[in-house]
Amino acid sequence: MRLYRVSDKYINHLREYEPQVLFNKNQRRPYIGVVFNIQGVDYYIPLSSPKPKHINMKNAKDFHKVGKYGVLNFNKMIPIKQTDLIEIDINNEPDIKYKMLLQNQFRELIRMKTVIIDKAVKLYTLFTTSETLTPHDMKIKNRCCNFTLLEQKMSEKRMTYMENLILVKPSEEFLEEIRDYREELLAHDSHSHGDFGLYKFSDIPAWIEHCRLHEHEETLPNPEHVTGEQFMLVREGDTRIFGMIAFRHSIDHPYLAKHGGHIGYGVRPLERRKGYAKAMLTLCLEKCREFGLDKVMICCEPDNAGSRNTILTCGGKFKQVVQTDDEIDEQYLIYL
Repeated sequence: MRLYRVSDKYINHLREYEPQVLFNKNQRRPYIGVVFNIQGVDYYIPLSSPKPKHINMKNAKDFHKVGKYGVLNFNKMIPIKQTDLIEIDINNEPDIKYKMLLQNQFRELIRMKTVIIDKAVKLYTLFTTSETLTPHDMKIKNRCCNFTLLEQKMSEKRMTYMENLILVKPSEEFLEEIRDYREELLAHDSHSHGDFGLYKFSDIPAWIEHCRLHEHEETLPNPEHVTGEQFMLVREGDTRIFGMIAFRHSIDHPYLAKHGGHIGYGVRPLERRKGYAKAMLTLCLEKCREFGLDKVMICCEPDNAGSRNTILTCGGKFKQVVQTDDEIDEQYLIYL
């Protein structure tokens, strides 16, 4: 179980059709929640912080106290896709008081996991049933979000969601977002892939220039390097960076021919397992075609199942396993 926030864009999208969806606007902090699967669909259940009015309130079919640390609003739960979730890193919460509240809420939620699943399924069934309801249950249904309608609108949004993703080159326009991306990697002690050594650069403008110098042979910082292009995955009209991907124009290099390959990529820690790696690789393969390549070689470590699946989904064909000293990689070819 994890705690999440939901992207404002998704909330705004759902509120166009269902005004009962909770709104983040004018809140000091966006509301948080938990995710459970209900009859094959992931649902986000909002969690409210404790308020004086909750003291005398009793648990109901659409409402449940999380100990003394808040309440779950089952009547406001919404269908969700992983791409619209923002995972909360409790350990990196700067507000000590709020961090303690999150920790207490999380412990209580773990303890009552079975109760949450049972109540969510029962409320969902109550809302979607065609049977005649009692006046009391009808009253509960009327204060719930329209789950059926929201599932339909979620599916419609999903069809165009990935169409809005584009690859852009690093520029001064993205200075703060690049800095945030780097800090998130360092905070999670995460491996840095596909970003031309971003972790080494506390000076972001210097990193941007470093990327530009790699695009042409005559400006390469190191004559032993190959030319290449650095891209960032963003949503059109937005500056948030979901991942980075590096396209090396050639692997005529003793290391790249074995372990590096033409393409390296990475997704920021809080956006992983949402489909961004596949979207990013798909877009980069088009850049490779435009450059004139007829195939690319991509590597992944044997224990990186996620990267392997991304490569295979994008048409990768296993070539071989290569080991040099302590480094071992699987090589895949993608024909363009």
